[in-house]
Amino acid sequence: MIIDSIISRQAIEKGWSGDKKYCVTASDGKKYLLRISPCEKHECRKRGYEKMCQAASLGISMAKPMEFGVCDEGVYTLESFIEGVDGE
Repeated sequence: MIIDSIISRQAIEKGWSGDKKYCVTASDGKKYLLRISPCEKHECRKRGYEKMCQAASLGISMAKPMEFGVCDEGVYTLESFIEGVDGE
């Protein structure tokens, strides 16, 4: 699991959701977006992850869903990280 190979994480303070978001780096040097939600949002986040997987399978250009699970801080989703410029 990628989540087990994370060697650093940097908080992302931007965004509309109340989720905790981080740009994380795995031991192989790849960057990912780690999103952590409260446990009570488990079913909602799980459905969202499944929808992301469906969209990604259609070849849509988007962040790719990598992992979904539960950690000490809540429910997490790990996605490929896309470098970019803030929309503001």
